[in-house]
Amino acid sequence: QFGPMTRDAIRRYQENMREPQTAFLSESQRTRLMQAGGEPPPDNKAEADNQCKSSDPNRRLVGCTQIIDDKGKGYNVALEDAYDGRCWAYNDLGQFQRATDDCRAAITRNPRHADTYNNLGWALASLGDQRGAINAYTKSIDLKSGWTPPYLGRGNIYAAMGDKES
Repeated sequence: QFGPMTRDAIRRYQENMREPQTAFLSESQRTRLMQAGGEPPPDNKAEADNQCKSSDPNRRLVGCTQIIDDKGKGYNVALEDAYDGRCWAYNDLGQFQRATDDCRAAITRNPRHADTYNNLGWALASLGDQRGAINAYTKSIDLKSGWTPPYLGRGNIYAAMGDKES
């Protein structure tokens, strides 16, 4: 249960990390605590860029979160790509509501990003929003018609709905 002892523990953690003691966790602090071993944030922007592009979801989550927390300033990875990378990481980690939120943030910044719509389709399908997932996959297909993953995602939803013709 959250209470005064939890807030004290958060303050001590922030003090140990040499960060401002607020008694509330920032997104990057929460991300570090969720990871095995509590991996610290990247030491430099190049490392954050590399982590954000990683195939490992935990590394991707840390690197992309650092870029997002810094609002993309000074990084080679664009802010919308960092949101998309973190969306993908959340999908890989089974945190589909967080994935949905980050995909929508990426789409707000770049509404022509086919990968993001594909990741949004995956998150929405996992949350049981079949119509929303079909719409997201269809948008991904419209933007990048020769790319296979959104066709497979949309096809799986149609099959689950019993719509074998679609």
